[in-house]
Order: sequence, then structure tokens, then C-alpha cells
Amino acid sequence: MSSAATEPTGKIIAVWSASGSVGRSALVSAFACEVAKTSKSVLLIDADVYGPSLIQHFGFDQNYSGISAAMRLIDQGRLDDEGFNRLLIDYELPKQSLKLLAGLTMVNRWPEIGFERIRELLEFAAKRFDFVFVDVATNLETDIVDAQLLSARNSTTLGVLSAASQVVAVCSADVTGINRFVWAMQTLRELKLSASIHVLVNRLNQSTLGRKAAAEIATSIRTLAECEVEAFIDEDTALFGRALADGVPATLVGRNSSAKQQIAKFALGQLLELPSKSNRRVAKLG
Repeated sequence: MSSAATEPTGKIIAVWSASGSVGRSALVSAFACEVAKTSKSVLLIDADVYGPSLIQHFGFDQNYSGISAAMRLIDQGRLDDEGFNRLLIDYELPKQSLKLLAGLTMVNRWPEIGFERIRELLEFAAKRFDFVFVDVATNLETDIVDAQLLSARNSTTLGVLSAASQVVAVCSADVTGINRFVWAMQTLRELKLSASIHVLVNRLNQSTLGRKAAAEIATSIRTLAECEVEAFIDEDTALFGRALADGVPATLVGRNSSAKQQIAKFALGQLLELPSKSNRRVAKLG
């Protein structure tokens, strides 16, 4: 981690999805690892205030809240390189490494974060890392407010999305998942984000749905959600099950898989570098 706050700002990449179990945390873990393999400095933050679980994908116990501690440093005006680095978990890859900032230990502590604090944290982190990946909750409603604290329930997610340079919007490849995604994308569009939106469909079951499934799903999302699907990740229950059981991101499981190849292609193509103009298909919102 660089200590020079004047260095160029890194990319903030938020990974978001509609509600349901779509594999978002497993994917953001894998994306971060793929980018870290290229020797880029990578920080992964768990900012899911409904169901934080990111560090379990790396084999660690959720025994402290790094993000809460970072918020306290911000409130005290003491957020600096030394203090921040003490909050991070080191994760060693075969040849490289990345850093993790653990999420909340109890979800009722969500008011500790909030819109402005998370934006300040991300600005701080992006000056010290090439890539900052953030796992965020699904809910985008702006009118859910705690009556006693007068704090917006989804302000952390909204703060991350507003600060992100890229948003990966994950949709699961089933009828229910597509339905939820279409409705959620309407809400996302209303936020008028400045970020590029990369739509990714996860858990495509080729054997059950057939080879025409990808084209049909892409057409449905184009028609109903007014955005283009950039990538599909195949269903691979064995791969992701083994990854979670072993406490390693899916991209590090020693098993050849089309899903692993698709994850790497997406991370290195769409996230690490901008695609060429001829094949760039970024959803335009607003």
C-alpha cells in the first residue's frame, strides 16, 4: 500500500446485484484476485450492511469489524496510513497479495457507516490502491430511515455507488433472478450514476437451458432493462462449493472450469482495462 496521498486515484469498483442469492460475494472475491495477480495493488471492502460475508470467502473468521474501526478513525479525524493499514487483513496469493477490510460483525451496526463516511473512506483508499473492490448490499430505496437515529438504511450502498467509477451489476440466470434484476435496474437508473455499468449474468446452466439461453437472456435484459449483457458466468456448483468449503476464492481452486475462465476474462478485460471501442458495450443509465 502506497503512503503517498498525491498519487493518481485508483479505480473504485462496486459489485452490486438485485435481491436473492446470485453469487455476488463469490464473484467480487474472484475478480479482486484476478486483478491482484497482475501485480496491481488491490483492496477489497465488505460494505454489505445487510449480510456481510466477504472474508469467509477467504477463509477468515468474522471476529472484528474493520469497517467500523475505520469509521471511528474518520470521526476522530485520525484516519492515516498507519492506522488504516492496521485494520487490513493480508491475503497471500501464490505470487501476489491483496488486502481485505472486514465488514460489520452485527448488521444492527449499520448506522456507523453512512453515505458521507463511506465516500470519505473510499476516497482515502483509492489514493493508496490501484483498485478498490467493494461488495455492497442490494437495496437502493432512499426513503427507509431509522426513526430514532434519522439515518437512511441504505445510505452506505448509495454512497459506494455514487463514488464508484465502475459498477458490476450481477443478475442470476433464472426467471426469478431476471425479473428482480429488471425491477432493480429501474431503481439504479434513477440514481443517475456517473459510473460505467457492466451487466454480468451469473450461473448460466448450459446443460439445462441450452445454448440459446444466453442469447434469450441477453435479449430479455436489453428489452426490459434497457442495458446490454457484457458477460455470462457458467453454473459450476462444484467449483464454488469447493471454494467456500476450502475458504479460497473460486479463481484459486485447482480445478479447470469454464466459469473460472469467464471470470478471468471479465476481470482482465472489462475491469482491469477498458475494452476496445469496437467491442465496448457499457450500459448507459440516466
